Amino acid sequence: MRLRVLGCSGGIGGRHLRTTSFLLDGDVLIDAGTGVGDLTLAELSQIDRVFVTHSHLDHVASIPFLVDTIGGMRARYRGLARRYWGAQGPSAPSSRAACRGQ
Repeated sequence: MRLRVLGCSGGIGGRHLRTTSFLLDGDVLIDAGTGVGDLTLAELSQIDRVFVTHSHLDHVASIPFLVDTIGGMRARYRGLARRYWGAQGPSAPSSRAACRGQ
């Protein structure tokens, strides 16, 4: 198991300040803070699952960018909405809609 810390700050505004996001084994994203933006396109395209611990902006900020950037790159990526988990049941409707491209 390999856990890569992409960000662990509550804010932005510096060379090392990225909000919460972790990449597990290269294909599982735990939270999607601004640290996701440091991944290459190749790394982004490998993400199959996104787990969100809670819906604060610093944990979900990169989800729309992730979907927009690589959504069309892989046919199987279109199923992200079915693989998007929140801490307490289904994710917020606006987040699910964003994952479906609506």
